[in-house]
Order: sequence, then structure tokens, then C-alpha cells
Amino acid sequence: MVTVNHAPGGESIVRSAAPADVEPLVALGRRNYEEQLAADPDFRLAEGWETHYADLLRAMLSSPAHLVKVAERESDKTLIGFVTGMLAADPTWADQARGTVLELYVDPAHRRRGIGRRLAVAALDHFAGAQAGLVLVNVFRSNAAGERLWRSVGFTPFMTRLKMRPGSRPGAP
Repeated sequence: MVTVNHAPGGESIVRSAAPADVEPLVALGRRNYEEQLAADPDFRLAEGWETHYADLLRAMLSSPAHLVKVAERESDKTLIGFVTGMLAADPTWADQARGTVLELYVDPAHRRRGIGRRLAVAALDHFAGAQAGLVLVNVFRSNAAGERLWRSVGFTPFMTRLKMRPGSRPGAP
């Protein structure tokens, strides 16, 4: 089933992704990762990542535990954004079904038009329909606009995620 949400003025729609969207999604993913690479030198892509990413997207499209939504410019059907996520059960917690937003990206030329918000809401609607008791999202520290977006749809901070490369700690041999 395709869910369509129209932007004010009819500029773009948000819908479920289809197999034909995989290659354009890889191109958007490349731009997303290029922005992340510019923000954090520890973020490095493996050789051949595009093939793995395309395979991952195809698997997500066929999995009921995953979501892939796209924003498409209505005038020419160009993909201009996407959101991916997964639903997982964890019997440790009372809210066993947990949604996780894996990625949300909007092409820079189309930002500040509500597309990211519509993608976020589409993901949240998906998780609500799947009976998720909690939804999680990670935001790069350098992504202030992303943090504002997620806060604006109701997310609150609850954890700090830290990183390091083994062997790089002070005083390490």
C-alpha cells in the first residue's frame, strides 16, 4: 500500500519506497554520507559500500520489520528525501516493540520546506501503526537542524552516545 502525503502547494509527496527507488536512494544516501564525512573525520565508508547499501535497501523493502519512505518531487518524480527505520521486539522492556529511525535525509536544495517533518511524521505513523511503545533516533552532534526537527515532533534527549577508536585513549601504548 502506498501512503501519499502532499506538501503545501503540491510540490512533493511522501510515499512508501518501491524496488525501482533503490538506485536513486543510493544516490541520496551518497549525499547524506558525504555530509556526515564532512562533519566527522571518523566516519569513513568502506570500498564498495554502494552495493551493500543497495542490497540492504532491497532487504528492507521486503521486510515487514523495516520501513523505507521517500519524498518525491511531483513534477518529475525525482526523489528528494527519504527515511528508513526498523521495528524490533525486546522482551527486557515493558514497551517491547521499539522503533528506531535509522536515517532521515532531505536534499539540501529542498530543505526548509517541511519535507523532513513529513518524512519524520510518516515514520512515526508507521511505528504507531505497528504498536511500537517507544521510538528512538540518533542525531549527529553537528546536526543542529536535525536535532531541532526531531525535538519539534516530540523527541526528548535521554542518552549521550560516545565514541573512540581502540588504542587512541590517552596513555595507551
